[in-house]
Amino acid sequence: MTSRLGVSLLLSLALLLLNGCALEKRNSAAAVSSAGTGKSGHIPKPEGSPEAVLKERLSSRAREVGRLRLQLLAKQAEINQLLIAHERALQEAVSANARLRGLDSKADAVASIAEAALMINNAKESANDEQQQALIHAEKLLETSRKEMQAGNLNAASYLATKASSLAQPTTDRRPTTQADESQTLFAVPVGMRVRKQSNVRELPGINSKPLFQLAGGVNVKALGYSDLWIRISTESEQEGWIYYDLLEAIDTGAEAE
Repeated sequence: MTSRLGVSLLLSLALLLLNGCALEKRNSAAAVSSAGTGKSGHIPKPEGSPEAVLKERLSSRAREVGRLRLQLLAKQAEINQLLIAHERALQEAVSANARLRGLDSKADAVASIAEAALMINNAKESANDEQQQALIHAEKLLETSRKEMQAGNLNAASYLATKASSLAQPTTDRRPTTQADESQTLFAVPVGMRVRKQSNVRELPGINSKPLFQLAGGVNVKALGYSDLWIRISTESEQEGWIYYDLLEAIDTGAEAE
C-alpha cells in the first residue's frame, strides 16, 4: 500500500513538472512576441535592410529634383525679365526711328515748299502771259501743299510742292503747257496701279493721241492724276504718259505689303 502511494506521488510530481515546463515555454514565447512587435503587431525591418536603403535613396532623389525645378523656375524668371527688357528696348528703338523718319519727312516737305516758293517768285519777274498762267496754277499747288503739310500729310505736301516747282521752271526746261495739263486733276499722292494687259501709253489723254510707248500686262505704275477717263501714269523708269482707265487696276495695298 505504501509503495503504491509513493508511485502515485511520484507520478503526480512528474505531471506537475511537465505542466510547469510547458507553461514556462508558453510564457517565454509570449514575452518574446510582445517585445518584438509594436502596438500594430508588425515586426519592423532592420535599419540596414534593402527596402530602407531604397526608400532613403528615393527620398533623396525627390529632394534633388525639387531643388532643380526651383532653379529652373529662377532661370525662367531671369529669361522673362530679359525678354521684357528687350521688348521695351525694341519698342523704344522703333519709336525713336519713327520720330526720326517723321522729322526727315517734315524737313523734306518744308525744303520742297521753300524751293517751290522761291522758284515761283523768281519766275514771275520775267514770265510772259503763257508762263503767268502756269505760275498761277503753281501757286495753287503750293498753297495746297502747305495745307497738306499742316494736316500732317507730308508725302502729299512734298509731291505737290515738286509739281509746283516743275511748273515754275523756265519754258526751255519744261514741255509746253497743254490743254490736258490745265484740265487734269492731280491725286494728292501717287496711287499704285497695275496694267491689266498690253497697252499703249499716249502723249495726251485721247484715243487719237500719239502713242509714246507700250506697257506689258502686270507692270506696276504710279497714277499721278486723271483727265476725263484717262489716267496719267509714271513708270519705274520715270516715263510719263496717258492710259485709258479701263486698262489699269488698283493694287491691293494689303497684298502688296505681304
